[in-house]
Amino acid sequence: MNSHARPSEPGPSRAASKSARSPLLAALVVLLLWTPSALGQRSVVHDVSNPRDVFVVEVSPRQLRQVMRVLRLGTDEASAAETLYAGHRAELARRSRAARAAVMRTLDEAQGMSDRTLFEAANREQRVWERETAALRASFKADLRDLLTPDQDSRWPLAERELRRTSHMGRGRLSGESLDLVDLCDEMPESIWESPGAGAALESYSASLDRLLLERDRLTHVPPLGFHQLVASDPPAAKARFEEGVRARIAVRDHNLRSARLIADELPPPLSERFRTLAFERSFLPLKQLVRVDDAAARALALPSLTQDQRAEITGVMTARVPRLAAWRERAAAELLVAEPTVLPSRLAAALGVAIDPSDPLDWSKSSQVLLSTALRRERIDLDRPLRECLDRVLTPEQLDEADGPDARKVIFVNPAPERP
Repeated sequence: MNSHARPSEPGPSRAASKSARSPLLAALVVLLLWTPSALGQRSVVHDVSNPRDVFVVEVSPRQLRQVMRVLRLGTDEASAAETLYAGHRAELARRSRAARAAVMRTLDEAQGMSDRTLFEAANREQRVWERETAALRASFKADLRDLLTPDQDSRWPLAERELRRTSHMGRGRLSGESLDLVDLCDEMPESIWESPGAGAALESYSASLDRLLLERDRLTHVPPLGFHQLVASDPPAAKARFEEGVRARIAVRDHNLRSARLIADELPPPLSERFRTLAFERSFLPLKQLVRVDDAAARALALPSLTQDQRAEITGVMTARVPRLAAWRERAAAELLVAEPTVLPSRLAAALGVAIDPSDPLDWSKSSQVLLSTALRRERIDLDRPLRECLDRVLTPEQLDEADGPDARKVIFVNPAPERP
C-alpha cells in the first residue's frame, strides 16, 4: 500500500488541536515580556477563559427541532418545549453574565494588589462553572421529558441518537465521512417527505449510522500522547491501531454515500438531482473549491466596466466546461476514496521508514487535491486553460489586473497529514 505523509512535527488531529488551543476551562497563556527600558523589571501576563465559552447550550435550536420531530410532538407540545428551551438558554446566559462580572472584579483586584493568588482563585472557579453547566443541561433534559406522553417518552432513545449524530458527525476525516443526510433532508423542500420510501431509507440510515459512529469513536478516540508513545515503542502495533480506526472511518463514509444514493433514488427527478448534487458537494468539498482561474473569472464578471460582449464570451466558455468539469469531479472523487485512507500520521510514517513528502501543508481544506494522480491534475489544468485564455483575450490590461486580484502571484502548496486514528 502506498502511503502519504508530511514531515512536520506531529500532534493531535485538527479537531483536537483546535480544542487544545482554546480550552474551555483553563488558563490560556502565560507570557513573559522583557523590555530594555524596564531596567530588569519583569511583567507576567495571565489570561483566563471566558465564562461565555462555558455556559453554552448543549442542544442547538436546530437539534431541538430534530428532537421534536423524532419525538413526534404536537403543536402545543412543541410550543411548550420551545418555551422551556428559551428559559434554559436565558438561565445559562444569566449565569454566564454573573460569572463574568465576578471574574472581572477578581482580576481587577489581582492586578491592583499584584496578588497572583487572587488570579489563581478566579481560575479555580472554572470547575464550578463546569458543574453548574452540566447540572443545567441535565435539568433541561429532565424537564423536557416531563412534557412527554408515555408513547413519546418511549422514543427518547431515538432523540438521544439524534443528539449523538449531530455531535459526532463532524469528527470525520475522510471525504463523505461527515456527510449528514438528516441535516441535508431537513434543508430540502417539505415535499421530500411525500415520498414514503425516502423516509424509510432515512430512518434505516440513522439507525445504522448510530452504531457505526459509536464504533468509530471507540476506535479513534486515542489521546495524542498515548498514540505517540505507542508509535515510539511499537510502530507496527501503532500502524495496526491506526488502520483499525481507518477501517471504522471507511465504514461510516461508505454508509453515508450508499444511503445518499438510496434516498435520492426514492425522490422525484427535480428533488433527486438537487439531493445528489448537494450530497456530492458536501462529501468532496475540496473538489468543489474554485481554482485560480475560477476566482479570476468571478471577479471579471463583477467588474462594472465589463461590456455585454465580454460577459457573453466569458459566460459561454464557463457554461461549455460545466459537463466536463462534472465528469472530472466524479473521477477525482473515485480516486480520493482510494487514496485518502492510505495517508499515515507523519511520526508513524517516519517510525516505519516510509518516505515522506518534503512539501509543507498550508491549507487543510484543499489538502485532498494533492492525493489526486498526476494525470488527473493535469487534466484539470487542461480543462481550465480555455477559460484562462478567454480572460486574456477579451479583457483589457486594466481589467485583467482587477480580475487577477492582489494575490495573483501567490501559490499555495498543500499536503494532508492526519496525526491520530
